[in-house]
Amino acid sequence: MVHFKINKKWGPAVILAIILVVGIVGTVSAAEFPPGGQIPAGQTLQDDVFLSATNVSVDGTVEGTIIAAGQTVTVNGVIHGDALLVGEKVIVNNGATIDGNVILSCANATINGTITGSLFGGSASIELGDTATIGRNLYYGGYSLQTSSGSVVTKDLFTGAYQALLSGSVGRDANIAAGAVELNGSIARNATFNVGNENDHGDPETSMQFMPGRQYFPVSVPAGIRIAKSAHIGGNLSYSSSVDQSATFKPLTTGQVIYQTPVPQNISEAGRQSGRRETNPFWVTTLWSMASRLITFLALGSLAIWLAKKYFLKVTDTGYQKPAHSLGWGFIVAAVGFLALCVTPVAFLLIAILLGFISLGGLIFTWVGVVGTAILLAILLFLFILCTVSKIVAAYMLGKWIVPVLFPHSADNSWLRLIIGVVIYVLLAAIPLLGWLVGLGAALVGTGAIWLTIRSFRSETEQGVKA
Repeated sequence: MVHFKINKKWGPAVILAIILVVGIVGTVSAAEFPPGGQIPAGQTLQDDVFLSATNVSVDGTVEGTIIAAGQTVTVNGVIHGDALLVGEKVIVNNGATIDGNVILSCANATINGTITGSLFGGSASIELGDTATIGRNLYYGGYSLQTSSGSVVTKDLFTGAYQALLSGSVGRDANIAAGAVELNGSIARNATFNVGNENDHGDPETSMQFMPGRQYFPVSVPAGIRIAKSAHIGGNLSYSSSVDQSATFKPLTTGQVIYQTPVPQNISEAGRQSGRRETNPFWVTTLWSMASRLITFLALGSLAIWLAKKYFLKVTDTGYQKPAHSLGWGFIVAAVGFLALCVTPVAFLLIAILLGFISLGGLIFTWVGVVGTAILLAILLFLFILCTVSKIVAAYMLGKWIVPVLFPHSADNSWLRLIIGVVIYVLLAAIPLLGWLVGLGAALVGTGAIWLTIRSFRSETEQGVKA
């Protein structure tokens, strides 16, 4: 039997690391929990660090991984390791250095320091200031990305947003799917811009004026691609737009200019009759997917708290207390389940053939109708738990860790835990390339927590029967 053990006092931090930083943040063997969420200037911590407070500040030096959550998270010092920063505002000031990869989830992020690894960001807006340097790649999913003239992304830039305003430099390629792209800086190699049909975007300011949290969103620019005469693209420019500007863009690129008609212009006969296009721009699809996932998770989570609160909290408590154990069992359950999905149809068909031969077809209807329906329902239930329920469980556990930090007077509010956890999970799951890791980690941890809870109930039942 496989055993997974972890000290309970590490539960919140490890759960966050497992769900959000799979493959980036290393295993925690020991840790520091500085009081008040502060690391003063001149102090050096030779360990992994976990910070939580209303205002988190890193002014000293950390020799290890850091996970920080607060209303405002500010980094002024040096971090020799990866960093996970969660808050309303995340600020990496000029002079700060993070010698590793950074994942941030927040409303607004401002980067003016140096990040030697890659930056993965999910937020309403992120700004790379004049002194910002990203040592590897920038992956961003949100509403607005802005890079100032002195900022540097050393390798590649990947963005899915409404607007990307680029005045800094990109050392290799830029891949952007957005409603609006403005390039005033330089891209050393190839650039790929996809804005789709500019008329589909409408007036973003009008559509957002009633959006919750509107104060976190910057002023929106009109849809379309605009490249300044001072900008430069060192390789090819491939762009998809309803407006062909190839003649204007050609002098600004060293390579070729490749224009593509946007997919939304391909309308079927049914689309012509209804006046509706079949596909939407990438950023619209992404926002719609986020909204759909948010509503689904909140609705199902609310039903779980309302109708089965005792059992739902039992599952989340199990995962909260045993995150590594849950991750391990989640992997085993998922692996066995998918193996069963491969084997079951073959076995079902072979048995159906055998019964048809023995009974001359008399048992086929019963086997296919009754047993087949039961197997199909079992498969659907397994997939629903793995793909949806498990992520709601993981999101609630995330909220259970974060709520006491952001709302200490409502630390035990189950509804607030659900809302905060789901919102943060949905934002992180929308980050390009990283999102599937977030979903995988959440699915495994949540599924494992469900399995451990079922085992616990079975054990309690058996003990009751023996007694």
